[in-house]
Parts: sequence; C-alpha cells; structure tokens
Amino acid sequence: MPLPYTKLIHEKLSVILTFAFSAEPIESWLKKYFHGDFKFLYKTVNEIGSFNALSAFVELAAFLRLLDDADKLSSQNAGEIGITDFGRIVKKDGTVDRLNLRDMTNKIIHAKTWRWDVKNLEGPKLICVPNDPEGWAAAEVDISSLAAFCGTLAH
Repeated sequence: MPLPYTKLIHEKLSVILTFAFSAEPIESWLKKYFHGDFKFLYKTVNEIGSFNALSAFVELAAFLRLLDDADKLSSQNAGEIGITDFGRIVKKDGTVDRLNLRDMTNKIIHAKTWRWDVKNLEGPKLICVPNDPEGWAAAEVDISSLAAFCGTLAH
C-alpha cells in the first residue's frame, strides 16, 4: 500500500510554517518577558522547534521527491499552477540560478547543514549548505513558494 504522500506533505508543511512564522515573534516575546535563568525555555524555543521544523523539511522534501517520481510534478503541476521558482542556488562563482522543484528536493536532502532565515516574515527561507561545495555554495529555499505549491496538492 503506498504512503499517502500529499497528506504527509501537508503535515510536514504545517510544522515548517508554524516554526518559520512564529520563531521571530516568540524570540521577541522571550526577550521582553523572560529575564534571568530560563535556559530550558530558550532551549525549547530555539533548539527543539528548529530541529523539529528541520526534520519536517527533510521529510517533506523526500515525500515531494517520491510524489514527483510517481506523478511527474516537476514537469506538470508546477508549471500549470505557475509556481516553478522555489528559491535560488548560489553557485561557487557567485552566480545565481532559480531553484526548481526537483533541484530544491535534492538540495534539501543532500545538504551537509541547514540554517533558518526567518527574520523576514515576508520571505522566510531555509538555507542549505552542500556536502561538496564544488558546484554550489548554498541553496535558499523560499518557504512561501513551497507553501503555495504544496497548498495545491489534494489529499
């Protein structure tokens, strides 16, 4: 029995969006109201939330990749709904290319490390750093574009 990919994608996207759009307001709230020794509260907010969202991102990328293999999403749906740009790839020489669906899943899955850029609520991103930086220096995944695309997938 195949996995319900789109349902799983939406579950993972929910975790990612919750973190991406709440991290900055929660950080402001912590700084305003919690002074002193609240290291476990800070750990809960800064480490656990980030880790869970990152795990969800890697899983979502894997499910998207499996769904793309089965349904050819990267050649059909992305273009049909007008979402073909999921961020950007910064190459080693400094040039920049757009990040398509298939490249996005590859960059997320094969990254050595990841970091969040959630300061700007208009455009939160996941930054992927490669294992082998010969071909590319970083990939910036636009969370809003990813959400728009995933939001078109029925489950």
